[in-house]
Amino acid sequence: MKKLFNIMILAAMAFSIVACSDDTENPYDKASSIQVVSADLSFTGSADTGKVVVSALEGISSAKLSSTTDWATATVNGNEVTVTVTANPDLEGRSSLLTIWSGKDSVNVPVHQNGFKLKTNVDSLIVFADSTSLTRTYTISNTAPVSFEGTDDWFTAKISGSELTISAQPNKTGHVRTGYLYYLSGNQKDSVLVKQGEFADIAGYYTFNGYSATTFKAASEVAMITTFKGKPILYLAKSQLIVPVTYNKSDLSLTINAGEIIDSAAVSENVYYYLATVIGDYSTGASSYSNKVQLKGYFDYDKDEGTYLEFLDNGTLSGGEANTLQFLYFTSKTLSDKTITKYGEGGMIYPYLLEYTPTGSKKYTQSLPKKMSKRTLSR
Repeated sequence: MKKLFNIMILAAMAFSIVACSDDTENPYDKASSIQVVSADLSFTGSADTGKVVVSALEGISSAKLSSTTDWATATVNGNEVTVTVTANPDLEGRSSLLTIWSGKDSVNVPVHQNGFKLKTNVDSLIVFADSTSLTRTYTISNTAPVSFEGTDDWFTAKISGSELTISAQPNKTGHVRTGYLYYLSGNQKDSVLVKQGEFADIAGYYTFNGYSATTFKAASEVAMITTFKGKPILYLAKSQLIVPVTYNKSDLSLTINAGEIIDSAAVSENVYYYLATVIGDYSTGASSYSNKVQLKGYFDYDKDEGTYLEFLDNGTLSGGEANTLQFLYFTSKTLSDKTITKYGEGGMIYPYLLEYTPTGSKKYTQSLPKKMSKRTLSR
């Protein structure tokens, strides 16, 4: 009986302990005394200021950013924390963590700043194409201080507010000239190509070079960039071919189209074949006589080599890379697979132009023929 009584007492004590434990306050289950009311701590790459407003029973005792943050500062003013960031010179964004304390309670607020950005309507190429338009003005928008610097003294760049003005001196060199406009901001540096030249600067004698489309050996002949009947042409002196070209003063480029009928040849009495430009890929064998297929090059100047231009593929040839210019005969002015022949007047693989610079007292004086005579096609 005594043993049963002792067991009942122990059970009652255990129940009393459990009941007391349930009534005890859990120190880890306590509502925070500090709450974020509003936060504006997401920044662009520019220097800026943002705020966090909190509700704290004991007020804000301190506010600190992550220990590695050297690009932002935090200042307490009443129930607000002001965060000030410097301009971000890097392309990548950066982040930190703001910890706000009120007594023993704290709350964390993320801080983020985007990377450097420069917005401008400046193209990747600036061309001063005549002697009268020597100023260009562009709008810019940057998130960090930016400066522009030219590589040559024939043009200058100046920033005024949100405008960038680029000015060039008159070109008296007689040839195309090229420079770079660099922009610098913090850790960022980039450039814009600047050119100056007009048709008079590129017209003249050249050598037309490459590999012969018939012998596959290095070949060259004297050529001219000039005008014929008021339109720009490439005249090949040895072949006596007048090749129509398109000159674009906005980028100082020269374009040759496939499908241009440039001459004719007598096959028999009153029967002619028509010579046209054909552009193809030497390696794949793809070729086209469509006017939509082109070879295009850009004039530039080298102090040792003079003015030059390399004809390049511009993505218009289906099934290959445009790297070959041929002159082939067609039996009709209507160019097609049915009218094309195996006859031609040669052509050039990987063609390029190089300014003609005769040595000694020799000077090339070839002029355009006043009238192109009919060719006779050997069959």
